[in-house]
Amino acid sequence: MITIRLADLIIGFRRIGICVNKFCCSLLVVRLNIMGTFKSFEDIEAWQESRKLVKEIRKICKRENVKRDFGFVDQISRSARSVSANIAEGFESMTTAEFIQFLSYAKRSAGEVRSHLHDAVDDEYISKQEFDVFAT
Repeated sequence: MITIRLADLIIGFRRIGICVNKFCCSLLVVRLNIMGTFKSFEDIEAWQESRKLVKEIRKICKRENVKRDFGFVDQISRSARSVSANIAEGFESMTTAEFIQFLSYAKRSAGEVRSHLHDAVDDEYISKQEFDVFAT
């Protein structure tokens, strides 16, 4: 079990920001109470929402016009999976500072997914409207 003070989490960032489709899952870290306690990383809303992100990215990667682009599929899949993996790995760390560091890695991975989604629009794998659903 890990206890995290809100003040510790606000250092350097307020949210891991990527919204996914209709789930509109801002990977909010600051939604913790002043003393938020989780028994497992599965209890963390950001981890739960990042799993939804992976599912949505997998749907895109299964499209006929996308699945042949092995490099794109590999990169966007890995970066999407990295979001939840970093939250889990950080939770299992021994210190709050280390946990915050891994949340930062998760935020970076979310940014990488956004960048790949821009590429997906450019390559006409997804529409601008689909991108907008992810990005808002």
